[in-house]
Amino acid sequence: MKIIDKVFGTHSEREIKRIMPLVEKIEGLRPQMQALSDEELRNKTAEFKKRLAEGATLDDLLPEAYAAVREATARVLKTEHYRVQLIGGIIMTHGDDNGLVLPPRAAPIQAVVIPVAAHKPGVLDAAAALRDRLKTAGVRSKMDDSDNSPGWKFAEYEMKGVPLRVEIGPKDMEKGQCVVARRDTGEKVTVPLAELEETVKKLLDEVHDNMYAQALQNREDNTFDIASPEEAKAIAEGKGGFLRSKWCGSLECELAMKERAGVSSRCMPLKQSGTEGVCPVCGKPCKTDIYWGVAY
Repeated sequence: MKIIDKVFGTHSEREIKRIMPLVEKIEGLRPQMQALSDEELRNKTAEFKKRLAEGATLDDLLPEAYAAVREATARVLKTEHYRVQLIGGIIMTHGDDNGLVLPPRAAPIQAVVIPVAAHKPGVLDAAAALRDRLKTAGVRSKMDDSDNSPGWKFAEYEMKGVPLRVEIGPKDMEKGQCVVARRDTGEKVTVPLAELEETVKKLLDEVHDNMYAQALQNREDNTFDIASPEEAKAIAEGKGGFLRSKWCGSLECELAMKERAGVSSRCMPLKQSGTEGVCPVCGKPCKTDIYWGVAY
């Protein structure tokens, strides 16, 4: 095992290598962010809102949003996110117990074609034909024709977070079909070869929508409204999660939350509720929604 790890790298090393292009993209935006004035950097929030309203996805905005937050942190707190923090944020957002789960629109490979019983006549050619068809249809695809077993390949691409796996073997060829497996749910569907492109594109959209819905539900299930620093502290030290309240905009109240509850401000959501409440620290009426959390 040590020899294999030395030649191919450990799983963690391979995953980090695969994530690095996104990290490089974030770091590549650094000069652009540094050139912005404080006002221009603040206006990025409004710009992101506008782009979301015009159809951009959160995945589309991810690199620039990370870069903007990184620059804002450097200016305000005089600290800087290291590469390991950027990598950790990506894995935390898009991972489960079996490895990465990458959103289709951000995944370098959207579908991997796995030939089953590749030693039998025609299987490799059939798999290559599926890969070529998917590429022509605009799906980022590859075929794994290595000597590893199909089971090994299934596990490998599951760990890598590839959204879809396309399997084809002799029996599938006889029936004019292939099997497509989803990374997010593990569900497998049998697809007639004539419907390959249409079905794969539809499934990619379904994976994207499901991942977004799951992430949103997870956030909501772990977000709790609080009315005082004491209540915030009890939740933070107990079940944990995000804390939501109104905020008067005072730095003194923000620092008091950190001192009394052990939490700091995480963000003010792009979509504000518009409702009125009171600041949990000073009790003044205010409308700004803010999220608090423990900084690790």
